[in-house]
Amino acid sequence: MLVVDDDAGIRDMLAMALRDAGHAVRLSDGHGPVAVADADVVLLDGRLGDRTAHDVIAETPELAHRPVILMTATGAVSDALSDRLAHMSVLRKPFDLRALEAAIDQAARGRIPVAAAEGTPHR
Repeated sequence: MLVVDDDAGIRDMLAMALRDAGHAVRLSDGHGPVAVADADVVLLDGRLGDRTAHDVIAETPELAHRPVILMTATGAVSDALSDRLAHMSVLRKPFDLRALEAAIDQAARGRIPVAAAEGTPHR
C-alpha cells in the first residue's frame, strides 16, 4: 500500500492505522516522483500543497494500472481525472478507519493484474 499525502501528520496516522490492520505501507509526500511499483493500492490526497492528484497521476503513468483511492474534502472528481485510471474510488474527508478499510477492500477486489494491464500476458 502506498500513501501519498503532503501532510506528515496525516501520513503517519494513516501508516500507523494501516500497519495495525496488517497492511504493508510505504509513504510519499507527493512532491517528487511517486514510485508505485509494489503498491497494491494507492491512497492519494487530492491536494498536495501546490500540486494536485491530477498532477501526480499525469506524471506517474503506472497509476493507471493500480487501484487508487482519492482522498478529497470535496468528494468531487473531474472526468479527466477518472478517465486516466482503470480503477479509482473516492473517499471523502473526514473519514473513519472503517470507511478506509472498506474502500481498500473494494479497491483490492477491483484490481487489474498489472502484467495484463501493461500488455504482458498474465499467467
